[in-house]
Amino acid sequence: MDGNEKVYLSEYDSDWENQFLEEKQLLQTHFPDIPIEHIGSTSIKGMTAKPIIDIILGVTSYPPSEDMTTTLEKLGYYGFGEADRINGRLYFIKRGVKNYNVHVIKHLDKLWNNNIFFRNYLRENEAEVLAYAEVKQNIINKGINSLYEYSDEKEDFISNIINKINT
Repeated sequence: MDGNEKVYLSEYDSDWENQFLEEKQLLQTHFPDIPIEHIGSTSIKGMTAKPIIDIILGVTSYPPSEDMTTTLEKLGYYGFGEADRINGRLYFIKRGVKNYNVHVIKHLDKLWNNNIFFRNYLRENEAEVLAYAEVKQNIINKGINSLYEYSDEKEDFISNIINKINT
């Protein structure tokens, strides 16, 4: 599998929340004591998004045990380790009829908090949702459709929101 997969956007789908809840239930069966949150654009009502459910698993000790990696692989996830560009995060993907990304990070550390704060801020600020959707569509309209380049192009917008929240 390639972590730098092709990106396309979809209009908001109200079923994304149900997809998250189904996968969360599966993950909690195997990791009952780990906080699990829906993040990313699919967690924002009305947001244009890559039709992939992003989930964070909050571990108390990072990196997590090999058992966690093995369990995620048994559940159909392919792991990229930290080699996918973000230190302090193990990255896993599951592709099929429904698509998921799992990010294993330390619970309540900066990376965890920034993801939760960004999600919550957008959930409460419709104007920012529209602005972010426009940024993402403009990136695609420029012909950028690889995940890494797409993510790099969004980074300024995300950083500006995180800076607003943290000041």
